[in-house]
Amino acid sequence: MNTYMSRICLPLTPVNTGVSLRGKRGFTLIELLVVIAIIGLLSSVVLASLNSARAKTRDAKRISEIREIQKALELYYDDHGYYPFTSWVGSHQTAWETGALGTALEPYLPTMPVDPVNSSNISPGYAFNGNYNYSYYSAGYRAPGQTNQQWYQIVFRLEDTSNPIQNTGDVIKCNGQTSHYDESIGIVVLGGSCVQ
Repeated sequence: MNTYMSRICLPLTPVNTGVSLRGKRGFTLIELLVVIAIIGLLSSVVLASLNSARAKTRDAKRISEIREIQKALELYYDDHGYYPFTSWVGSHQTAWETGALGTALEPYLPTMPVDPVNSSNISPGYAFNGNYNYSYYSAGYRAPGQTNQQWYQIVFRLEDTSNPIQNTGDVIKCNGQTSHYDESIGIVVLGGSCVQ
């Protein structure tokens, strides 16, 4: 027999760990249903707050983009002495970028911003009808004796109706005219300059 090799014999009987599987039970159906209900409730709360956060993010983007458009309009006005002339045009239309407004603002704003949702489900499709898009209008907005557009309207809709910008009320325009849209559906109106 080789002195360097020795045989190790292992017992064939299982080792007793002191833990018995007999008498242990799993979860009951009621316990599982309660856990699933709690998880479902928590996930719905998380999803609701996530949707609210997404709406606020889209609203912040809308406000920022409207300010960009306003800056471009003011730069255009500084160079030309009037605002781009157009009847209602919305970001849901191709004329938003290729029409009078988009073409006029191209040197100041290479890409026309578009509402994050950009819907036109409610006819005729503009923001003042309850759609999510940007709408612009300047046709006929001039002071008496003027031939060029001296002011404009930009209308857009916010999703968060508690946003403080919603509570601005009427926008006073040239010649004492006012513009007021239904704020209960989240529409905000911003007016341009009024030169009399």
